[in-house]
Amino acid sequence: MDDSESVEFAEPYLQMTCIDPAGDTDPAVLAEFSRYYTEVHTPDVVRNNPGIRRAYRYELSVTDANGGFGPKWLSIYEWSTRHGAQVFVVRAEDPAGSWRPDYLPEPPIWMGVGRGPQQWGRLMCNKLAESGPSKGPPVSIVLEGIDPPAGASAADEAAFREFYCSDTSLDAGDGLRYSRVIKYEFEELGTKPAATTDRPRYLSVYEADAETTAAFASAAAISPSVSGPAVWQQRRIAWKHLYRRISTCIYPGARYAARML
Repeated sequence: MDDSESVEFAEPYLQMTCIDPAGDTDPAVLAEFSRYYTEVHTPDVVRNNPGIRRAYRYELSVTDANGGFGPKWLSIYEWSTRHGAQVFVVRAEDPAGSWRPDYLPEPPIWMGVGRGPQQWGRLMCNKLAESGPSKGPPVSIVLEGIDPPAGASAADEAAFREFYCSDTSLDAGDGLRYSRVIKYEFEELGTKPAATTDRPRYLSVYEADAETTAAFASAAAISPSVSGPAVWQQRRIAWKHLYRRISTCIYPGARYAARML
């Protein structure tokens, strides 16, 4: 894998597809579904959508101690342009399927994995800030969904956004030694998340190596007390989950490197 392939979360836009199978799904069915998604479907999506530069699959490892919902699997696609992401959404949500790319035929196992009662649906977000360049593929990521407090004024929301993107905020992370922090804002690009979706306004991605992953998993990670404006101190943390990376897919050519952890 060359240097260009080791740069993750480098593009300005992300699209996340979230899958949460029903709890009573046969483990063998889950394993086969995940294998197909990793080895066939993800490279197929990357090949058929040239605006995607990289794609990853992550599996939920540590759930939010406060009970926030997190899907079992995340597929994360990096887009070089907003337009590419918009076209993808139009194709995906066309009920007639007339814009659908020429994907490979789906096996029976594709329909054999039911969906749980909650979903995040298909989510898009754009990058606002980052603490530095990628240092290579992370072992895992911590995803944190954040909202300004309810009833915040326009001025308060502006102050919240400014602090959210500041160096002080980028340096914060449970007191753990994350290798990198990336800040995003969710966008409406025509997506249709389910009614139960708890989608906040902002998304923080914390990249973790093996040591930090173990430290997060062994302790109840809580958000650090960081000095900032009052509107920041009153923020709502919708959920905070640890996801382990299980595969990476690179454009062009949909070169593929599976890494089961």
